[in-house]
Amino acid sequence: MHRGFRRAAALAAFLVFLPAAPGMTTSAGAYSVKKVAPARVTRAGAMFKVPRIRPRRIRAARLITRHHTYRLNVRRVRKAVRGGGTLDVREPAAAPGQPAATPVVDNASVLVIQVSGPAPAPASKPASSPPPAPAIPHPVQGIASGVLGAPGCDPAWGSFGSGVRPPGCWRPYAPDSPFNREIAATAPTAANSDAVVSRLISFGHIQNMLAGTAGRGELDGGRPLFFSAATDPVFTVHCTENWGTCAVEGAQIRIPDGAQPAGGSDAHLSVIDQASGWEYDFWGVESKPSGGGTLTIRWGGKTRIDGNGLGSDAVAAQYGTAAGVLRAEELASGQINHALFLGVACDSGQWVYPATKGGSQCADPTNAPPEGTRFQLTLSDAQIQALPVPDWKKTILTAMAHYGMIVGDTGGTWGIAQESEVAYTSVGAPDPWVALAKQANVPYYAPDQDYVFNLADGVDWAHDLRVVQPCASQGTC
Repeated sequence: MHRGFRRAAALAAFLVFLPAAPGMTTSAGAYSVKKVAPARVTRAGAMFKVPRIRPRRIRAARLITRHHTYRLNVRRVRKAVRGGGTLDVREPAAAPGQPAATPVVDNASVLVIQVSGPAPAPASKPASSPPPAPAIPHPVQGIASGVLGAPGCDPAWGSFGSGVRPPGCWRPYAPDSPFNREIAATAPTAANSDAVVSRLISFGHIQNMLAGTAGRGELDGGRPLFFSAATDPVFTVHCTENWGTCAVEGAQIRIPDGAQPAGGSDAHLSVIDQASGWEYDFWGVESKPSGGGTLTIRWGGKTRIDGNGLGSDAVAAQYGTAAGVLRAEELASGQINHALFLGVACDSGQWVYPATKGGSQCADPTNAPPEGTRFQLTLSDAQIQALPVPDWKKTILTAMAHYGMIVGDTGGTWGIAQESEVAYTSVGAPDPWVALAKQANVPYYAPDQDYVFNLADGVDWAHDLRVVQPCASQGTC
């Protein structure tokens, strides 16, 4: 039995934790969410003082820790409220013969309770006060505040749209998504790590990142992410490939009218519906009429934005398109709180977790990485900071060391996925990648009219990469 399962089972003995649900929902149309920090944390666990709530109004509850989200048994939460409003979470003891495990519950943990009925109305203001700002015309249904984003990051979910983007600390998917798991120091190295790294390096240099390429054919190979609002036109999705059942065929979703796919042949476009919590991923966008209508794509899929980020179908490995994508806001903030999506020239024809499908198989698959392979940069933070490379590169290298790079598609040599600038330029917003390039004095090449973020230089990739076993993505080692 894996240690992670033992820990969950030990917690279950007290609170009966269930697998994390993709979102908190209720049959009632309105609800409020209460977040509670631990009142006391000891080696034995934590104690939460639950505010006064009528037990029957508690519809769902979750415990969010640094790396996992647990759904709590509602009956036991209600019982704790009836018994005085104190909810105890006991820290499991280490299994016999095993070293003490990292605590599950600590001061960063948050108890999130969904309560039926609308949130309390704000106190009335004097008549002389200016009228309150209008409410966001896109009510959030099913995503609790604080569920998305790295620890300590709680952006205004539901407020994103054209010109209003998530801050650098934000990341898609739940804390226990494989893309949001840090690689533990004890994560074992794959037996064939050296051979797989050598094969990766044989594909060529790591691809540089570009800026100033919005809509410019194959130079624009990124993935634009759009956030829909209630005022956006409605599109009905139609898939043209005859590959079976297309998960988004016939779906009716709102998409910003100006939103356009990336200029490359993959023509990616993703829409995150802030009301429903679904991320819709489209590959090969062929037609998107102005003002709504039929969105014609070659293929696509969907996944929960507050789930694990898997099960979609617009990239080879069937991740959500937002998984591992590097955004300009992250690079500007100096923090990337997730694993990076890695594309490789070709794969072994096999896959490992978190992938559920392969891409283009190498003519000689010997030691080629399977989809889902997780590479890690084996440099410490101090070693990265000592490198003679610019700060923007140190930010990326730090993410490669803490979270790694997960293989998800094939094409090119090998490189990380970058959000397409079309996500900004198509809706009339300034291009943050160009602004970032200018600020960082990134070289500009006039013939090609683009800025080049050189990733290849300054790192001994053949020496400083390793492949970790899939248990690092599963959270079981």
